[in-house]
Amino acid sequence: MMIGIGRITTVYDEVEDRVSLTGAGQSGEVYRGWLTRRLFDLLLEQLFVLLGPPDADGYAQIKNEFAQEQAEASLSPQKPVTSSPDGVDLGPFLIIAIDISEQDGIFRLSFRHAPSDGIIIPFSHQDLRQWLSIARRAYQKAQWPMQGWPKWMTPPESSGTKQALLH
Repeated sequence: MMIGIGRITTVYDEVEDRVSLTGAGQSGEVYRGWLTRRLFDLLLEQLFVLLGPPDADGYAQIKNEFAQEQAEASLSPQKPVTSSPDGVDLGPFLIIAIDISEQDGIFRLSFRHAPSDGIIIPFSHQDLRQWLSIARRAYQKAQWPMQGWPKWMTPPESSGTKQALLH
């Protein structure tokens, strides 16, 4: 059975060396799934193409940077999704497949741990950009390489940040 999720918490878990997706369903259930780096990389590659084609010209690059900055600026902190108070916790499951669809400006990401079981998360374009900024933080915490990320998703380092010199 696929469960509709309204809110999700995405964090990197150092012990598991994976990303944890914990989502709250409309009926109060809490779903927890593990996303491997390999599958996460495949997902992100597809999402980056949907939001900003890799062969984008300079104007498209600027538009994407602006849209990403706007989405991140409007992101407001929320309490993380945690175990359900009524005890309806599902998982943890290893996510084995992800389907992406888009209809009427809404992306639907289906994270499956079995052929017909998992969660569906609807994202507007802005919600998806906000979630990608959260995913970026998980990547940074994991210290995974960021070379596959588009320039519009990797903000320049602030001038106050000192870089270490390598000898």
